[in-house]
Amino acid sequence: MSIERKPAKWVQRALLGLIRGYLEHRSSITVERNDTLHMKPPYLILSNHVNNWDPLFLNCYVDEPICFVAGAPLFRNPILKRILNYTGAISKTKFRADTSTIRNVLKAKKHRRVIGLFPEGNRNWDGRTEPLVYSTAKLVKALDIPVVIAKIRGGYLSHPRWADGHRRGPISITLEKKWDRGDLAQETPESIHRMLTAELAHDEAVWQAEHGHRYTGKQTARYLERLLFICPHCETASRLYSHGDVLECRGCGFAVRYTESGRFAAAGPGGPEPVFEVPADWNAWQLA
Repeated sequence: MSIERKPAKWVQRALLGLIRGYLEHRSSITVERNDTLHMKPPYLILSNHVNNWDPLFLNCYVDEPICFVAGAPLFRNPILKRILNYTGAISKTKFRADTSTIRNVLKAKKHRRVIGLFPEGNRNWDGRTEPLVYSTAKLVKALDIPVVIAKIRGGYLSHPRWADGHRRGPISITLEKKWDRGDLAQETPESIHRMLTAELAHDEAVWQAEHGHRYTGKQTARYLERLLFICPHCETASRLYSHGDVLECRGCGFAVRYTESGRFAAAGPGGPEPVFEVPADWNAWQLA
């Protein structure tokens, strides 16, 4: 199969049915809105990127198979390459102008495919949407097809990029049609970039504060030092280490517990109160 030829409907439904069952067994998934139910391709889906399963989160609830723009390293695995080629995935080398990617995206439009793209370019590390790749705005303008904005909420808390394992909890998905063909024809790439940035902005900690969900798993703080590397108490770098649900500083002994809500709490009775409530705030401080 390829961009030109879609997978057979029965194959698509059989495979995605199995995958959807697996995903819904692991997490409580709710589709809050799905404007793609009444849309005909070609159209473009742009989504925030929080979890390795994001392409499947979307594909399971969109009736048409999606041609995702995927990182070139994924195509180096022989088995994965066959699956990606079968679904019509489009290879992209990160952080480099790639004319073959543009040609294949235009080919997907010509053959009336649904095109999927994660404009951040990578999964974000702390639950806050990263700056978008600017060339996405140029692509949106050049394609001039309907644009659907997808938001995945709870995906970061289900499996943060820094973590080693899944946590069971709710995930909310919305697929909202924002622009139709011709709506952005008079806009500049700069203004489209600003609009995309506003539409895809998501802060998992703010969303979680409004809902108070629980995400249960084992050793929930394990590998948190992949994200957080400066102690907010002694301001020493590279002395943090995780064990169980605790992140601790080898320099001064400061410790916090990472809770099922994705927030920090004192590591024990009488222990110091957290300096930051959520990893995103801690990360913003250390990067500054």
